[in-house]
Amino acid sequence: MKSISKQVGDRQTRFKKGADGGPRKPMKNRRHDNTLVLAAGGNGAWTPHDLRRTGATMMQGLGVSLEIIDRCQNHVLPGSKVRRHYLHHDYAHEKREAWRQLGERLLLILSGQV
Repeated sequence: MKSISKQVGDRQTRFKKGADGGPRKPMKNRRHDNTLVLAAGGNGAWTPHDLRRTGATMMQGLGVSLEIIDRCQNHVLPGSKVRRHYLHHDYAHEKREAWRQLGERLLLILSGQV
């Protein structure tokens, strides 16, 4: 995730400052542009973590359980070590359904139907 965050940041240079407070100098062998600045920069920079949070929030709005949302995000779930040791169901079907619902919602948004 760190390399993706760097790549996203390299495409939002208007928000990056150098040590002197001025614009950051381009780094060798890296992009240096503003191709991923959204809403004309009115909301500031965004990160891949913002996408995780937005996706989780949208899943919650679609009625996906919090446990399945956590599993979709690969969170370590709290609870007894004994339970984690004995219960190994991978929730693949439930996660697939959650991702399908989110995908359908995104398609509706992108098609202008929402």
